[in-house]
Amino acid sequence: KANSIIISRINTPKLVGASGYVKKNYDNLFLPDRLWQAIFYKNSAESSKFVSNMMISKGFRGIMEKKATGASPSMKNITKEDLLGTNIALPPISEQKNINRNLEEFSSLIDDLSELICNKIEQLEEYRTALISAAVTGKIDVRGLA
Repeated sequence: KANSIIISRINTPKLVGASGYVKKNYDNLFLPDRLWQAIFYKNSAESSKFVSNMMISKGFRGIMEKKATGASPSMKNITKEDLLGTNIALPPISEQKNINRNLEEFSSLIDDLSELICNKIEQLEEYRTALISAAVTGKIDVRGLA
């Protein structure tokens, strides 16, 4: 459902309690029993985005990792009581909107910069390949450069 959060209740120690914000409705989609869906009713869109952002923060992730239990060192789980019993600061809705907007702007900037860096890396790899080809085929003289 739109404006909900999907939460992994069983996973590796680093991923138990991992979550993701759902932006739109997906009809006829069923979740496995290893996932929970948190649905917000009051100030739904802003509060669920805010809580989702809190849940992916390093601090919250550390709390989930500490609360995770289970006999297997490679697979842990979190109880509903432990998840719901984890306190988070919930500022007024106007402040949530500002925080959400700022996070979206920074995320967009990071995405743009990441794309730019990937393009530059690809371009440098092409230059490297062309330079090696030119050196191997004798188009440039590399003797004495070492």
